[in-house]
Amino acid sequence: MANLIYPTTLPTSGANFVTFTALAKEKGSSIGSVTLYCPSGLVSADGASFGAFDMGMMGDLGWKVLESGEQRKAAINEKLNSIEASTELRTIMAGKILKGSGIPGIDSAGQIYQKSKGIAINPNTTMGFQNMNMRANTFQFKMVADSQKDSVLIKHIHEFFRVNLYAAAQADGMLLTYPPKWKITFHKGDGALNPFIPQIYESFLVAVNSTFNASTFLTFADGAPIEVDVSLSFTETKTLNKGDINTLMDYV
Repeated sequence: MANLIYPTTLPTSGANFVTFTALAKEKGSSIGSVTLYCPSGLVSADGASFGAFDMGMMGDLGWKVLESGEQRKAAINEKLNSIEASTELRTIMAGKILKGSGIPGIDSAGQIYQKSKGIAINPNTTMGFQNMNMRANTFQFKMVADSQKDSVLIKHIHEFFRVNLYAAAQADGMLLTYPPKWKITFHKGDGALNPFIPQIYESFLVAVNSTFNASTFLTFADGAPIEVDVSLSFTETKTLNKGDINTLMDYV
């Protein structure tokens, strides 16, 4: 099991760090982990999806179904009386009835009347909750080798992420097993979880982008690059609810 740390001086530096643990199928076990310095510019993005929908001309009448029979009856009568008292509403309603009569051109009568009078049916548009947004996180790391030994460590870290991005084939390639989930934790220099950075739920690694020798053409004698830039993109395994967020907050 790989437990890789970069830079090698990180444990004694007192600096904040982040640990990426690839989880095994067996609960409570892992494939290995990588511990890296905590990068700058961390972004925590929480969001929810809402969509607009129209309650229709009768507006909030639908809410009355939660009330008593007498209250519902009174609300319906109030709406009907409003229609009866308004010439415009009576005409529009008549146009809606005629729309299904099959008479050619009659289906536009209501719209034509509304335009001529400069009026429109109030759609009573409101916002409805749909779902929480799926949270994603991206990390950027620059790893510079001071020696050939460092370059080997960087190679192993890079390969660990790349290999565990992929699904494994089984049944002669007809099936694929899920890649591992990842546990990502932020720590203070003393090793304790950092309560000032929002923790991340179990995630899938969805992208690994690598750049070799971005600012130099030099290599070691064995061909190893001097520097490797790695971008890691993770997406949480599900949309979270308030309970999940509270659990992550209580975790630290």
